[in-house]
Amino acid sequence: MLAYLQSREQAAHRLVKQTGRLRQLAHSHEEFYPRIDREQLRVCGRCKEIVYPELDPSKTFHDEPHTACHYCRGRASLKPYDPSTPIDEEPYDDTPGLIYE
Repeated sequence: MLAYLQSREQAAHRLVKQTGRLRQLAHSHEEFYPRIDREQLRVCGRCKEIVYPELDPSKTFHDEPHTACHYCRGRASLKPYDPSTPIDEEPYDDTPGLIYE
């Protein structure tokens, strides 16, 4: 997770620089965190864990970084992360009857 936070920080700084000189004064890099999280994070619909991307330096920022959930190894149930949706709500739950205790 720490590697992801460092990568997100670098990506946010790049995005601020792309906004132009005048807008750099008005926008902070933190404003880009939700956008980066939506693009990079996934939620496993099976175990409801947040899946962080593999940070491979040979991949570009927009390459698909997810192969499987780090926790349950599920591949088919990865959903885009939406910070406005609580993880335990229905949109992420695509495997009915699966109970983890």
